[in-house]
Amino acid sequence: MEIYLTPHGFLKGAMAADDVMAVERNEYGGRVTVVSFVALDKYRINGTITEDNIIERVQSWMPNPVVGDMYYETVYTNYQDVGGGMMFPMNWHQHQDFDDGAHAPNVSGGDHTFQLSTIDDVEVNVADAALDVPDAARNATVPPMRVEAEEVAEGVWLMAGGSHHSVAVEFEDEVAVIEAPLNEDRSLAVIDEIMRRIPGKEIRWVVTTHHHWDHLGGMRAYVHEGATVVTHQGNFGYYQEVLRARPWLLEPDRFSLFPPEEWSEGYIFETLREKYILGDTTRLVEIHHVQGLAHAAGMVMAYLPNEKILVQADLFTPPGPGGSLPASPNASARTLYSNVQRLGLDVETIVPIHGVPGPWSQFAEWVEAAQ
Repeated sequence: MEIYLTPHGFLKGAMAADDVMAVERNEYGGRVTVVSFVALDKYRINGTITEDNIIERVQSWMPNPVVGDMYYETVYTNYQDVGGGMMFPMNWHQHQDFDDGAHAPNVSGGDHTFQLSTIDDVEVNVADAALDVPDAARNATVPPMRVEAEEVAEGVWLMAGGSHHSVAVEFEDEVAVIEAPLNEDRSLAVIDEIMRRIPGKEIRWVVTTHHHWDHLGGMRAYVHEGATVVTHQGNFGYYQEVLRARPWLLEPDRFSLFPPEEWSEGYIFETLREKYILGDTTRLVEIHHVQGLAHAAGMVMAYLPNEKILVQADLFTPPGPGGSLPASPNASARTLYSNVQRLGLDVETIVPIHGVPGPWSQFAEWVEAAQ
């Protein structure tokens, strides 16, 4: 797909396709032709060609676990003759998802994904430039989804087994899940494991620590399951867009195929400004806003006072057995420490969304030594 999105890859793909179509329109002060074809059986690729026969933009859509069919666009400018009449763009600018131009909060992978400017000479038809694809890459398969459940306290399960974890907390009649990362496949595997470990109790809540896509991609699966989303109020409008019921054509998920009725009436959110409590006669889970953080606006962390457990994402990763801490704490680690001190939390164990649980005492000594 990345090759198809380049000017020369687009031309070769269009010439080889048997379903090419074209339309004309006015754009950027001139008449352009948009040539379109379908690649790899499902990806529509459009190339905009100027009256001077320059490809100024190639666009397509690719599946994304947060926004569904996500718009891709690369704009090419400053074409130069690099030899023998071969025209090559010296500036590449890519957008992923739509940019409304107002920089208001929106569901977007970034209005400006990358900018590439070529300043050196571009060589044409370089000898032996073709690459051999290693067998390990050519024959690679998607590894099976693994969920490794570890009971870090009675009724509190770390759902690990991958790069991103979730934490399941059992209450008397229901379950709360902290974090829904990556994608639907990961969430469905975690949900199956929760139902096996904690049978007969519905997943009533899903707490999402922050809006970064790698921590958000599996949230729709929990809402489809019937869970209410607990998040900072600053994320509310953003998450409404993430949970909007609309068709996903490239890789439909359960939420897009069978949207729950409640999404349209606003019943699937509970928001907090500084603190929110989930609890019953068995235990409490405090959700706290992390103040003064540069990593992400609206970040929250979860504290279980009876178990003295702190669940947090991206702020600190305990080194694990045999590991060592960095020479000095970074800004995120310092912010985590200061927030725990500000709130007066009595923490014994840090349970991270990445990595393995570790003692608070080790973390505190490390931060305090650097002050």
